[in-house]
Amino acid sequence: MTPPSPSKPAKPSSKPQPRLTSATAMAHNARVLDFLRSTFSAIVGSTAGILGLTGFQGFGFYIAASLFFSLLITLIKCRPGSPAKYFQSPAWELGVESMSASGLFSYVLFWTMISGVIRIYG
Repeated sequence: MTPPSPSKPAKPSSKPQPRLTSATAMAHNARVLDFLRSTFSAIVGSTAGILGLTGFQGFGFYIAASLFFSLLITLIKCRPGSPAKYFQSPAWELGVESMSASGLFSYVLFWTMISGVIRIYG
């Protein structure tokens, strides 16, 4: 008699597992990111106004600051896991969308306001 063969371990399924997400948590993350982006844009716009940047230098400063902001969010807030754990499309939400209209409007508003105040009263 042959001894019973040990049961073979189950093979992992080749099908990708569905990603479980909470719509409420994703919406909260988007709201917080939008608030941070607007606040950061206002601070960076004020900095550009104080530095007296004009024209393409000012917009280049905004693009560099937006990319730096995306890097900070990725490194600091998404540290325990990958950004895909917190955002549905991290490349879009942290990269392209970081230069969105709301952030750009805040940047231009504070950039021109501070620059004007310094020129008039400085």
